[in-house]
Amino acid sequence: MSVVITKSEEGVVGRNLALRKPTYQSALTGGPPDKAVDGKCSGAWTKGSCTHTNCERNPWWKDNQPFGHPQEIEEG
Repeated sequence: MSVVITKSEEGVVGRNLALRKPTYQSALTGGPPDKAVDGKCSGAWTKGSCTHTNCERNPWWKDNQPFGHPQEIEEG
């Protein structure tokens, strides 16, 4: 099972607190975790602004929010 999180300019309000902050994910498959917070909103793999983990049990991606509470996204 895959989890897809897309970035889009539509519906975005306010400031991106995770912009260019440290990010982590369970495994790398062609897209490092920092691509999710690089400020680019295309969401297209061919544009070089996507992150991807391996097909694995319980993949995860997280960032460290500046207020000290990591936001983690896990497979449901």
